[in-house]
Amino acid sequence: MMHPPQVANSLGRMMVNKIKREAKVLEALADVPGSARMDLLRKFWRLMMESEREPLAVLDDALYEYRHGKRQRPQSEAVASFLDVLDVSKASSDSTKAVHVLVCALHELPDNTAALLAKSGSETLNCILQMVDGVQDGQARLPESPPLPLQEEGELHWVAKFLIAANDLEHLKKKWGDMEISPEGLVELLYTSVDGLSRMQAGVSS
Repeated sequence: MMHPPQVANSLGRMMVNKIKREAKVLEALADVPGSARMDLLRKFWRLMMESEREPLAVLDDALYEYRHGKRQRPQSEAVASFLDVLDVSKASSDSTKAVHVLVCALHELPDNTAALLAKSGSETLNCILQMVDGVQDGQARLPESPPLPLQEEGELHWVAKFLIAANDLEHLKKKWGDMEISPEGLVELLYTSVDGLSRMQAGVSS
């Protein structure tokens, strides 16, 4: 049974507001110089293309050590190169934490979603952010001409379908079959990842 719009909207609004409050840490990414942010994005993509089984897990662990003053050089040259950019840019502790939060969120996304988002342009990222905003009012929908990755045959179409289903969060939760992550958790990972990548891209050119 579908729930009354006001109930579904209230749940969605509370969820999105909570996610946005917790994602404010990402605002510190703006303090990283644009050239360094673009370099980090390039190195992140290179890392995703490595043959390591869990490249993001390696970067996640390395950033944790880095943030806590343990500067032992990682065995992965790609990860070491990523940390070198943070050193050279003299990233603040808040900025480094923001980078770590972004990497953590990307690491937890299912399948190859992190790599697909990392190569996405601003149009795709902004469309996803607008859809998350729409969930607050039960109005998440694709525009008439969505970016290619979000179209029916696109690699990220499942993200659009999921966010549209999240318009009625309570209904989605009742039919949810994934025991590893809740619908709210997946919305949070998507928002944090997309918002972080969007902020990394802001004001820079490839």
